[in-house]
Parts: sequence; structure tokens; C-alpha cells
Amino acid sequence: MKKNLLLAVALLFLTNIYAQCWKQLDSGGSFTVGIKTDGTIWGWGDNSSGQVGGADEQVTTPIQIGNDNDWKVIKAGNGHVLALRNDNTLWAWGRNDSGQLGNNEITSNPNPTPIQIGTDNDWAFISAGNVFSAAIKEDGTLWTWGSNGNGELGNGSLDTSTPQTIVPTQVGTDTDWAQIEASTTQCFALKTDGTLWEWGNNGNLPLTNGANTPVVSPIQIGEDNNWIQVSAGGFGASAIKNNGTLWSWGHNNSGSVGDGTNIFRQTPVQIGIDSWKSVDRGDYFAGAIKGDGTLWTWGYNANGALGDGTTESKNSPTLVESEEKWVYYYGTGDFSVGLKTDGSLWVWGHNYDNTLGFNLNGDVITSPVMVEGECLWELQNQDFTIEDFTLYPNPTNGLVTISGTEDFGKTDVNVYNITGQLIKNLAFNNSKNMSIDLNDTASGIYFIEINTSTKSSKTIKVVKN
Repeated sequence: MKKNLLLAVALLFLTNIYAQCWKQLDSGGSFTVGIKTDGTIWGWGDNSSGQVGGADEQVTTPIQIGNDNDWKVIKAGNGHVLALRNDNTLWAWGRNDSGQLGNNEITSNPNPTPIQIGTDNDWAFISAGNVFSAAIKEDGTLWTWGSNGNGELGNGSLDTSTPQTIVPTQVGTDTDWAQIEASTTQCFALKTDGTLWEWGNNGNLPLTNGANTPVVSPIQIGEDNNWIQVSAGGFGASAIKNNGTLWSWGHNNSGSVGDGTNIFRQTPVQIGIDSWKSVDRGDYFAGAIKGDGTLWTWGYNANGALGDGTTESKNSPTLVESEEKWVYYYGTGDFSVGLKTDGSLWVWGHNYDNTLGFNLNGDVITSPVMVEGECLWELQNQDFTIEDFTLYPNPTNGLVTISGTEDFGKTDVNVYNITGQLIKNLAFNNSKNMSIDLNDTASGIYFIEINTSTKSSKTIKVVKN
């Protein structure tokens, strides 16, 4: 009896720790939202449009948004939020004064409750801009909605009056879009052939075509076809190629390009010679994680957003700390959020009105502060067994095998990268022996989600060497 009681207490303890793990985070300038590994969504910070749920205008500690536990991707704009459920339906909440929610309405009232956008269940990639939204479907088509005063919808028109595109509307007829990044008033996107594209405002972040008028339809950036990730802020953009090299361009007054100068860059320039896994841009600063797991930041730093212990701006990548455990970084507005391999959550930067949450003291936090401790992520860096399924090897050099304890029939397997992007969608008729090929993916952390018709969804973290 005593052994059973101890086992029950241990399981309860582990369950509580596991529930504290964050699967994905995103920030919208003055607020943060995230999905935990149990599929629930949470938010904190500015709540003037209901974007983090609840009734308070300022939320100082994370609160759960709704009661559902089937969320898999979340993206934050300037007061509005987009999210995908496990069934690939699209949901939105928060600010909607320009039709950015996509529910065929425009209102100045807060929208604190997620509402489904249409009835389609084939959404694959989402991104929230300033007052507009963009998404890609499983068939590779591109869709946008909301404000279009700067051509950010990419639909060939420029609408400076009341927005007319207040439901998702297809952009062109191409079916090879792979990734979309909605910035303040611009969009950047990748196609399946590795080419990089842009459109929208040509003022705050001058586009690479050299013109000074809005670009209302997608145009290609250069001729390279080996881009794998792009991130953009209001005044600059950065991207990574499949060889791990990092490239940046845009305004550079505070060194936000990261090339060691303060010279404006119209087109992408390479940043050093190192190998990088991911990059994220704020308006005037940026951060990126190297292949060894170290975090580096650069650009404007008056409010400590770089996390290097100072308030001095830097024009080249600067090491945040020596620990090689960073798996996720997001910079927005004037603050930063990061996750480490142990699942711990870290914040730093601008903290006026407790923007960082967790009731931290001080208006400026210049170094990363852990606000939620480690959880079970590291325990998953091994051949791993959960109820009904076994996964091995983990870490992997490329091939992963998932074995079911029995045949659960038709099984769908989704693979997501650390930013929440769906990179593989596989279907199996026999769940007792499923093979996942990750040889064509970069080294890093991935989440493998297993869905069957008879069992609840299971998600396992996998490390690719």
C-alpha cells in the first residue's frame, strides 16, 4: 500500500512538472502567448484587446485561455492571435479593428475567446502581422486577410480605406508556398523550391527591389533557392540557408543587421561564417541560435532586449551566455523570450507595466531570468515510451521508428520544428511499425505528434543530430 501511494505521488509530481513544459511561444510586442505540452494555451502581458484571455487589461502571470487541450500552433500579432488545433482548423481572437481575425467582421470591441475562422480543416502554416494575417494551406496555397494599406496582403491591390478583405482570401494561384512570415506591414515567404519572396510596405523596411512604393504582389529576392527560414521585424529581416549560413538586411542604425556596421543594407548580407539553427527579428534587434545551442543577439539594446547584461547596442552577434542549451528564441517589441533544452522559460528586456509577466521587479531586465523551471523535456532525449507507443532511436541521425503496442488502424504523424512549423505530414495504415525519415531536416529539436482514430493525440520531442 505504501509503495502504491509513493508511486501515485511520484506520478502526480511528474505530471505536474510535465504540464509546465512549453511547446511553443510567440509574442506580439507587449504580450506573450504559448502552448504547453499538454495542448493548452496560455497568455500574459497587455490584454487591452482580449488577446491573452480574461477580463483584466494587464495580466502579470500566465493565465489559461479557454479549457481546450488540442492546440498545436500559435502566432501573435499586434493585439491579435492566430492558432491551429490538432484537426488543422484555424482559430483567432483579440484585436479586430481591421478584419485581421478573418471572421467577416470589423469591431473595436475586445475578443477574448477563440473563434473558428471558416470551416476548413487543411491549414498548415499561420502568421500574424500588425493588423493583418496570412496563412498557407496543406495544398500549398497562400491566403491573407485584414488591413492592406501597404500592399501587405499581396493580392495585387492597395486599399487605404476600410479593409474589404476580412475573410481568408487566396493570393494568386501558386500551390508551392511553404512558409510565411508576416511583419509589421510586409510579408516574406518561402516556396518549396527554397526561393525567398517579399511584398508590402517599401518604407519602414525597404524591399530589395530598390523601389520606394508598396509592392502589392509577391516578388522574388535574388535567385538563390536554398533558403530554409526567414524572420522579419518592422525595420529588417534575417534568413538562414540550408548550409547554416545567416543573412540579414534592412535598416541598420542600431546595428540590427548584425554585419559589424551601421550601414543600411538593401539586399541580404552574410553574417559571419558560423552555422546557425534559427533566427528571430524584433523591430530594431535580433537573436539567433547557433548549431552548438548558444544564443547570440545584436542591435538596439537601450532596454536590455539583447540580454548581455548591458544596455549598449551591438552591431554584430554577441553571446548572451556560455550555456549551450537554447532551443527557442523570440524577440519582439523591446523584450525577449527563450526556452532551454530542460524546458525552462526565460525572459528579459523591457518590463514597464510588467510586460515580461511573472511580477518581476524592475523596468529593465538586462540578463535572462528564469521564470519557470525545468520539466521533463530532457527525460525525452532518449529512446522513449509513452502509453501505446515506443519511439527510437532518440537522439537520431536521421531515421526514427515508432512502434505501437497494437495496430490502432489509420494513424497520422505530424512533425513540427521548434517554431511550430509543420514540416512533415505522414499517414500510415499500420501503426505497429512506422518509420519517419528526418535525413532531409537540419540538426535540432522536433516534435512528433501521433494521431489515431481510437487514441488521444501523443506528442514526443525528438533530437536530430
